[in-house]
Amino acid sequence: MEMKLANKQSKSILAKLLATENVTVEHGNYQTASFDVKNRVLRLPIWKEMSGSLYDLLVLHEVGHALFTPEEGMHEAKDHGRGFKSFLNVVEDARIERKIKIKYPGGRRSFIDGYNNLMERDFFGIKNLDIKTLALIDKINLHYKVGDYVDITFNEEESVFIDRIDKANTWKEVFKICEDLYEYAKENEESETDMSEHDWTETDCDGEDDWDDDYDDDFGDEDDVNDENDFSDDSKEKRGEANSEETDEDSDSGNSGEETEGEEGGKEGSGAGTNGGKNYDPESKTDRNFRNNESELVSEESKPYRYINLPNKVDLKTIIVPSSEIYEEYKPLYSGDEKLGYRDPISGSELMEHATATFNDFRTKNKKVIEYLAKDFELKKAAKEHARTATANSGILDSERLYTYKYNEHIFKKLNVVPDGKNHGLVMFVDWSGSMSRNMKGTIEQMLTLVMFCKRVNIPFEVYAFSDSYGKFETLEKERLYDPNGYMIDPKIKGYGTVALSCFNLLNLFSSRMRAKELHEAYIYMTATAHYYSDRYRYDRDVPYQIPEKMHLGGTPLNSTLFVSFSVMREFQKKNQVDVINSIFLTDGDSHSCSNYWISDTEMKRFDVREENVIIRDSVSKKEIRVPRERGYRDCKTITTSLVKFQREVFDINIVNFFLATSMRKWDMIQYLNEVSDSNGVSRSEQDDPHLMMRKFRKEKYLIFPELSGFNEQYLIQGGKSLEVEDVPLEVAEDATVAQLAKAFKKFSTGKLQNRKLLSRFIDMVAA
Repeated sequence: MEMKLANKQSKSILAKLLATENVTVEHGNYQTASFDVKNRVLRLPIWKEMSGSLYDLLVLHEVGHALFTPEEGMHEAKDHGRGFKSFLNVVEDARIERKIKIKYPGGRRSFIDGYNNLMERDFFGIKNLDIKTLALIDKINLHYKVGDYVDITFNEEESVFIDRIDKANTWKEVFKICEDLYEYAKENEESETDMSEHDWTETDCDGEDDWDDDYDDDFGDEDDVNDENDFSDDSKEKRGEANSEETDEDSDSGNSGEETEGEEGGKEGSGAGTNGGKNYDPESKTDRNFRNNESELVSEESKPYRYINLPNKVDLKTIIVPSSEIYEEYKPLYSGDEKLGYRDPISGSELMEHATATFNDFRTKNKKVIEYLAKDFELKKAAKEHARTATANSGILDSERLYTYKYNEHIFKKLNVVPDGKNHGLVMFVDWSGSMSRNMKGTIEQMLTLVMFCKRVNIPFEVYAFSDSYGKFETLEKERLYDPNGYMIDPKIKGYGTVALSCFNLLNLFSSRMRAKELHEAYIYMTATAHYYSDRYRYDRDVPYQIPEKMHLGGTPLNSTLFVSFSVMREFQKKNQVDVINSIFLTDGDSHSCSNYWISDTEMKRFDVREENVIIRDSVSKKEIRVPRERGYRDCKTITTSLVKFQREVFDINIVNFFLATSMRKWDMIQYLNEVSDSNGVSRSEQDDPHLMMRKFRKEKYLIFPELSGFNEQYLIQGGKSLEVEDVPLEVAEDATVAQLAKAFKKFSTGKLQNRKLLSRFIDMVAA
């Protein structure tokens, strides 16, 4: 049975931990496990009928090569004959497996059980054979791999090699041992061992290239424990050249050598012996057979794996538009005496006066509420702090209680220990798409109250609008690149395997780093923007507010934003030294397409979450997540959910989604409840009756769904006018009783919080 994907992912994590370095683990349509020394990639086949111990064995083996085998590896062997490479493979395997067992003793059991499994499958091709008749190199291979299950004996002369292999610590020692073993084989062994029933003569050894493919990628760059191997970059680059220069003449160079007597009476050859009157190039048959059989474990039915990298090397300055640049676009529209507008023309300076007055009125109405919420927030924090407080004996005698020592055990002073609370920060992302037009006034008002509160209680914050319209004017003037779905691709963010982002910008509307004057201007211009979208289709509008062309609404690059947000979060955490990030995504629809990745500097390829095992990787945290193939979900929705879940895994973060529903019919509610059910993997309950939920939604103007679409919570909020921040009056009759006063005040307080949904939820998150 094929290994479950979740198990494969856990083993990938294991391999990275074992390698103790930046090793990338990939599953794919490979014939054998290998290690790419240049890119530090451990490649593992998609195996079938694979036990956990056997999988661990193969991972541990390749990690051993990654840690202990030098990159030059097999290229030193090209002048020694083709079979010499198999000798190196056998002896080096013995060395690196010994080292990996010492480094990770817990892996010994995996080696024992894994090789036992391979013996049962006759991977070495020794069934029904007399072990004594095998060549020395094959007995050595079996001794170190399956010696616990096969009785293998060595004579005195052969035992010398075993002793040397046991003590070999470096690659140079391995190479010397193999040279001696190879010469020993040419001088002392028969040219053929009777293993014909295993088709030894029918292996794919016809060409040098086939043999090289089997071995060249198995050896990695050694950060050698003894620092005895130090290969330069130049030598690494020459590696491929050495392969290409190999010819048939090179592989057969030893076949014409003449016998000469050596100093010790042995024979010296130039690459092949002449034992028994035959040309003889020794090789490890058991090693060769192992490799042939290994390919039979590869599953042919598995979905291909596709690895997509987060754009961690992106220069955020190319994506984030600073607030200073944004509001500089407003200034020409809100200054000067020139009359603007077709109806009721008004000058820019007059517009600025109106916008300032409108914001000041908004601030006045909300100031007392912000102060009240700030005090409530401090009380909640204090309560949580009190709950965390522990009392301990200080070890100092309390002189006032000392006289009670005969009957009182508590004669020491008490010490209150308060664990440090965590510093919180806010990062907010606002949908700047065309469908947000009717929700924009309420969204901006909610945003303003949240920003003013954070400023009041000194919580660091960044507020971004994600937009694909701000920079399109500049992009259109340059060479354009589109994905298959017609969305413009950002050519600045590339890299093999990196997701191809659509052209978009993060507009930094508000920041805790802004000076008081800058923040005040931002308040005014955003207030003007809110009223622009609220009143622009009204013929009876009082003031014809204007906004820059670049601030017009566009598409929904939500997934591109989520891909980049990992870098945004790291930058925010670094600058503000916060422990916990609270992230709010305010949206009213799904993301547009973002399902392509770079395979070169000029070429993209689409990844398909339905037909492939798509793995999203973060090179910084070394974590990864698989995008599930869920029925009934659009690709972009599934990617959104996976990215949100991944962000929660990578960061200590609370991430909440406020989803705006401008209209809500029965059919809309049924679809939404079905999505909730599918997302949580449970059937709908009786409480989720669409009629009941509709009544609840219309009454309370929102619904809360925990753990939906990857978020900690998703708020379904009625958009339009319901989203706007309104002042709630305190209604109390003149002859009201104390109970009626308390009820009225409670209704008043609740109403203020409900009108400020973003702020209310944020306070709850941070206070906790």
